[in-house]
Amino acid sequence: MKGAISFLICFLWLAGTFAFSQSKTSVPGFLKKIETEPDSIRFEKLSEFVLDLADQLHFVEADQIVGELRRIAKETNSIGFKGRVYMSVAYIAKQQNDKTAAISNYQKAQECFSKSGDVKREIRSFQRISMVYITTRDVAHAQQYTDRAFKLAQDHKMEDEIANLYTDKATIEDIRGDFNLALDYNQKAVDLYKKMGEDHYVTLFNRGIILKNAGRFHESIRVYEECLAYAQKTDFKEMLEMIYVNMPLTLLQVGDTDRAEAYAKKALELAPESFNKLVLNREAYDILAKVAVKRKAFDKAYDYQQKWIVYRDSIFNLESNRQLVEAESKFQVKEKQQEIQRLDQENAERRLQLFWLTAGILLLAIVLFIAVWQYVVIKRVNGKLEETNATLQTANQQINKQSFQLKELMQELHHRVKNNLAIVSSLLSLQADRLDDQKAALAVMEGQQRVEAMSLIHNQLYLTDNVTGVNMKEYVADLTTGLMQSFRQKDPFNMSLDIEPIVLDVELAVPIGLIINELTTNAFKHAYKEVEEAELSIRLWNEDKMYLEIRDNGPGIAPEDWQKTGDSFGKRLIKSLTKQAKGQIAVFSESGSRFLLSFPKSVVVGSQDMGDTVLV
Repeated sequence: MKGAISFLICFLWLAGTFAFSQSKTSVPGFLKKIETEPDSIRFEKLSEFVLDLADQLHFVEADQIVGELRRIAKETNSIGFKGRVYMSVAYIAKQQNDKTAAISNYQKAQECFSKSGDVKREIRSFQRISMVYITTRDVAHAQQYTDRAFKLAQDHKMEDEIANLYTDKATIEDIRGDFNLALDYNQKAVDLYKKMGEDHYVTLFNRGIILKNAGRFHESIRVYEECLAYAQKTDFKEMLEMIYVNMPLTLLQVGDTDRAEAYAKKALELAPESFNKLVLNREAYDILAKVAVKRKAFDKAYDYQQKWIVYRDSIFNLESNRQLVEAESKFQVKEKQQEIQRLDQENAERRLQLFWLTAGILLLAIVLFIAVWQYVVIKRVNGKLEETNATLQTANQQINKQSFQLKELMQELHHRVKNNLAIVSSLLSLQADRLDDQKAALAVMEGQQRVEAMSLIHNQLYLTDNVTGVNMKEYVADLTTGLMQSFRQKDPFNMSLDIEPIVLDVELAVPIGLIINELTTNAFKHAYKEVEEAELSIRLWNEDKMYLEIRDNGPGIAPEDWQKTGDSFGKRLIKSLTKQAKGQIAVFSESGSRFLLSFPKSVVVGSQDMGDTVLV
């Protein structure tokens, strides 16, 4: 179902992008509107509202609504409400492309629904976990949770849920390439929908996709035609759009260029009124270009290709605008850091001026004390001292207020950078889902992991009082935990972390974090295939230099192989990041691979156990 999945993802993403750019949701206004409603009704409306906010990428506002949902769940002491709060938190995490947090909260929701006896929502929580794994192409875990949901539905004779789960099973088998089994599950879903008198045509449309993937083009066309007749009869515009850009691809496989062209032009007719007009135009012109090539009408093919490029670039520009937010946030962070340094320098100069002013006043008081008009002078000096003290107190309060505001501003900037990196991660995930080439999809997913490694740094800076230094002990622990969950590393596995409490500047923490991400990812992917009990050790310590050691017990890598030309992107990235941090790297093969990196001690910002951050 790759074609259908890719098209739906584009449709939903663009819908979210337009909503994000055009709508301004008033959280206070919504809360005021429903403040007199009973708790149960308010909970229902808030639950729907938080999903809308997450779809519009208004994550800060969505978190506010989640806080209100938590309050109602706590006051009512309802375990069912508590489970639904976890479902909302998981949905927000999924929209931010934080798959680990999404799965964790869906699992907590499932436990709550199991305790409350809400079988239907327990099934739905299993389904949501399965869909997260499907987006990562982890069909093994997706099937595991789908099977658990399926058993619950069968035990409780819930035919509607069984039909839905048959559709999920068909999706999993389609991804695996077992098209016969996928078609069998799809047919069972269709039969159940028909039996219950429910609409089965969306599932039938999916059958057309599976048949096309299986190479059974004429059968696929017949299914598309049945769905087309239904969509035209019921004016189901979304299905018409799907058929007009999917069916031509199958028609081209059997050489029916006339019908392929006709349906592509129908898609163009629907595009102006469609919320998804950019994708419709892009796909339609792509089909028309292919039709023209088959007819050897190369001038037309060129014209269609140029129009396809225009709509492709329009969609790309939407993505680029989102990425510009991240670049702008980084620029603003740098500007604010420079502003903080300037204000610190000004504050130091003011303190020096105040010191000399106070010293001068004291000296004047001593001189006047000796003078003839001692009493009058002392009284006058006391008055001046009181005035000066008041001025000093006001100045100190203003300085403290500015320092607090700047600290809050830096934390907000780090929070925005974290959110923007989450958006970039989401875009990479969407792009990976749209790629048919598995190697390309894997490369994009690896890029996504690198973005998430950088996002962890800004998340830590947002959550701590130190807005310029990264606690490497906490950061490495969070990074390796996320990687283990991402690669679903199972026991037996021996992870050893020996990280000294070192605090690094952001500019150094980012390359070191990415180096750890690359070497750890490489170990999970390649080192343990033939290892009975996997081991991974990560050390970071200070001596004459700062050292980073990463060791696994895999087959190892010969140092000469590491120096060969034609390196992979990951290896080139590690070398480049090491050079950027003014470090050196050595590779050893000692009962596995051992990477030892060293960095000048002057680049270390400070250590956690030293109290305040100290330059070394």
